[in-house]
Amino acid sequence: WLVLNVIVLESMRTAFSTDVLEQRSDSVDMRDANRANLTNSAVVSALLLTVILAMLQADQPLPEPARLLSQWYVLFLLASLVPCFVSVIMSSMLLIYVEPLDTEASLSYIYHHIDYFGEPQLGTLLGVFNLVPALALWLYGAYGAHAGLAASLATLLLARKVMLTHLYLSSWENPHLDPETVAERREEARALKSQAVPALRRAPTAAASATS
Repeated sequence: WLVLNVIVLESMRTAFSTDVLEQRSDSVDMRDANRANLTNSAVVSALLLTVILAMLQADQPLPEPARLLSQWYVLFLLASLVPCFVSVIMSSMLLIYVEPLDTEASLSYIYHHIDYFGEPQLGTLLGVFNLVPALALWLYGAYGAHAGLAASLATLLLARKVMLTHLYLSSWENPHLDPETVAERREEARALKSQAVPALRRAPTAAASATS
């Protein structure tokens, strides 16, 4: 299960970065936008970590730690702990390197390290997806099958809600972009997803517009 989570984290992180870059407005400062995104991911993941660590150090859902339910409880918590830690640490590291750059240089930096900028957000989502099943298992062990089934249903509803929300948000297209810009950015996104690093054709920013 841990290996599967790592595979998902490694394979889907680029898509989370290219979605934002593809639909960005020309007047937006991507340096400030990414700073806000990284800070938000780090704060949310850090809050999740406080809950995860407390659950790991608290009592098991059953008195016997060797029981299968208790083992899966710990496994889900570990699978939630790892991506949240990754999200906090990577957000902090990326902020350190982005902070001294101007807008154009920061956009170039994002292009060259596109995988890393999508990982904090995806790590937060994986943390949530693994934490909620752990809560359901704890309720199952502590309060019985009826509470466990209700918690499992709540887990499915939460997962469905989060996944559908992400799909709807990522499918939105910016109506204020001209067709040439949209086609160019989609080509860049395809190149980035195939692990190619395209040349930075342009970095439209409010600062650049003001300067011109």
